[in-house]
Amino acid sequence: MTKEGSDARTLGDLLSERRIVLPLRAETLMQALDALASTAVADGLADRDRLDQELETLAEHDLIPIGSHAVMAHMRTEAAHDLAMMMGVAEGALPFAPATAPEARTLVLLIAPLSGGPRYLQTMAALARALGRGRVEERLDSADTAAEVMELDALREPVLGAAILVRDVMTRNFVSVGSDTPMAEVAEVLIRRRLRAIPVVGDDGEVIGMVTDADIMEMFLPRIGGEEGAGSEEEEPGAGKEDPGARSVRDVMQRSVFSARADETVGAVADRMIRKEIERLPVVEEGRLVGFLTRGDIIRRLLRGHLRAR
Repeated sequence: MTKEGSDARTLGDLLSERRIVLPLRAETLMQALDALASTAVADGLADRDRLDQELETLAEHDLIPIGSHAVMAHMRTEAAHDLAMMMGVAEGALPFAPATAPEARTLVLLIAPLSGGPRYLQTMAALARALGRGRVEERLDSADTAAEVMELDALREPVLGAAILVRDVMTRNFVSVGSDTPMAEVAEVLIRRRLRAIPVVGDDGEVIGMVTDADIMEMFLPRIGGEEGAGSEEEEPGAGKEDPGARSVRDVMQRSVFSARADETVGAVADRMIRKEIERLPVVEEGRLVGFLTRGDIIRRLLRGHLRAR
């Protein structure tokens, strides 16, 4: 009998023979996810209807390649009663395998309740470590029964690891602007650096706001001529209206900004980002901006060295 997800110490504690589909026969991602989800529902770990609705939002590009022969689909959802893992191993390459892992035969589905953020991220990292090993891929490919899969040494991989702090993950090479910076200059930096947002700082380096690509689009859109159906010619700058590019950041920036401390754990911050649907955060230390953190930064750090090179 496996332990409850919240009490699991190893990956094997999150899996059972009942939640291993072998061989996994599916022509589409939805067929495969349905087969794995059914095992979770049968074990009382998720609500069928609610889980089905959320699985439909997953697409093939959401699959995370691990090594060369495995891919992972994952989600936090109200449909999940506990952290759980399901695994399917196909007889040949999965028809829906992403181009970054064309030989993938193993699909793992990881689900967790909304309240299980830190544990969920730690489990993702443990899965990446375990399934990224070459010998594990060989054993999975040659397994004939679910019992053989459960005997894999990789499933003894500890779920818990040393705490990862925000300062270990954050981007230190960030861009910030002062509140007097013209919006045209901010827009140029966003485009040139391919950024989605820039923090705004005060004289002492404290975060006083944030400006995003959406803010800039909203500000410049009025320059596009007329109402819907009245034409789409761009108005000439200086045609009787204030040039939005000359406005300062303080007129446009979002003043209510969530931030993270550099000494917080990544698990705690990631949980906050997911619950509040935040894509990126400035990182502060002693009140001063010291870095920038995105969801992508967290995922790359947790799975570093285990994702197939793109």
